Amino acid sequence: MSQLGECVSAVSKTLRRFSVYFLYTEILEAYRDAMNVLLRVPMPELTDVTLHELPIPTALGQSYVLLSACRILNLSLYQFDWITKEDLHGLLQSAGQLVKLLLTVPMQARQDFTKRQEDTRLIMPNLREYTVNFSPYRAHANSTLAFSFTAPSLETLRIHVYGSIPTDEARATICRMFEGFIHASAPRRLTTLHLRQGAVQAATRVLPLLPSLTTLHLSIDVHLVAVSGEQHALWRTVLARLDEGPEEMVCPALETLFTGTWAFSSHLRLLQRVAQTRRQGGRQIRRLALAEWPSQTAETALSELPSSASQAYELEAALADEVGELMIGEWRFDKEKRTWEKRSGGGEDAEEETFPM
Repeated sequence: MSQLGECVSAVSKTLRRFSVYFLYTEILEAYRDAMNVLLRVPMPELTDVTLHELPIPTALGQSYVLLSACRILNLSLYQFDWITKEDLHGLLQSAGQLVKLLLTVPMQARQDFTKRQEDTRLIMPNLREYTVNFSPYRAHANSTLAFSFTAPSLETLRIHVYGSIPTDEARATICRMFEGFIHASAPRRLTTLHLRQGAVQAATRVLPLLPSLTTLHLSIDVHLVAVSGEQHALWRTVLARLDEGPEEMVCPALETLFTGTWAFSSHLRLLQRVAQTRRQGGRQIRRLALAEWPSQTAETALSELPSSASQAYELEAALADEVGELMIGEWRFDKEKRTWEKRSGGGEDAEEETFPM
């Protein structure tokens, strides 16, 4: 760490991008004093910072100027034995110009989700893009950290849960914290929302709070998990939330919808109804994408699968007529030719992997 401090000091006036990875978490405490020195180094040109397993000092003050010009921060926190909400707030407060934040935190059933903390929130007035990744692979999770601040200028929000949320209590807590974050932030300019896997179930509670939303991603890893009856029910519940009349329409500005689901018959029918309702209300979905066609090995009821290729085509064509553009996997439906054509380049809906391994 002493060598790191010397190197950083040598380029402190010109360095623009800085990444530090601490891989040996059992000796992180030994690095805390060194980080205390590093965070005091002024770097007026430093705008892009990655800190992986950072041993944040227990007390942060005005002398911590390392992140004073930082606009992009990638912060990975796995070990919660040595960090508190106050530690995180101190670090974020030292980055007053922050525009983009990527935060990775763990999530595990062994965490005691029953203990509620006081609702003390840090205001981040300039934050426009926030991505939070929950990993299920390490213990001592504290989901309150992820939503312990407010971001009134937020434009893009991504919440990725990599794996199933382990307990009902954990699911309820994360949904409550997410909803509280949206209520407290009141982001009037939020236009893009990504919810992945375990975060999808929070959609029914937060979508009514987002009238400015234009792009919605709802996804699961369809190639990695079996499609259960519970997941079918969840998708139907979430999509049905969008199927309301003009007077009570949820997300009235919605133009782009990526469902991240397989094109099961029930999903196609429900999506057609949703799209038709919104089109008739003058709010047509301009772009609709599904992840893929059902696999022949999918663990699901036969009633979810079209009885024939012609029936599948009829469902797809009917849905395509209700939206501006329909895509399934790598294919796009051509309305004029009434056929499917393969897209090039993988499509704009390909979701970026941001979880550090």
